[in-house]
Amino acid sequence: HDKTNVDDSDEAYEVETDEENSDDAYGADTDVDEDNVKEIKSRADDLSLPEIKDIFKGTRFLLKGFKEKENSLLERYIVGYGGEVEMYNSPSVSYIITKSATDRDLRDARETNKSVNVLHPDWIFACCDRLEIVPVHKYML
Repeated sequence: HDKTNVDDSDEAYEVETDEENSDDAYGADTDVDEDNVKEIKSRADDLSLPEIKDIFKGTRFLLKGFKEKENSLLERYIVGYGGEVEMYNSPSVSYIITKSATDRDLRDARETNKSVNVLHPDWIFACCDRLEIVPVHKYML
């Protein structure tokens, strides 16, 4: 065996120690002082956050014809303000939220529920902005 090209030095096996790498983020002290926790908690308890009104409490919605992102946003507003989103139309659905509806869509919706309101999604945002149920006439399809 020819050993002329073999490096016998230990350089390849050196490992940095914590002392050598003291500015490493993983070596930072992450312990939280118990006094700091108590102070932060007491300050957080003093914060006044506005109470979210359940303006849609007990109300069921059907979202129809929206892309995933729009659907998620509307659902977030509805649920955040106490409403429920249904997968299908039923007699318990109060509002169908959609951007457009044909006469046949409206007829089909009212066959399932005579009193359902078919509204443009702007109605949801108007209610949330005013923190109350606003009149539907301007938003009816």
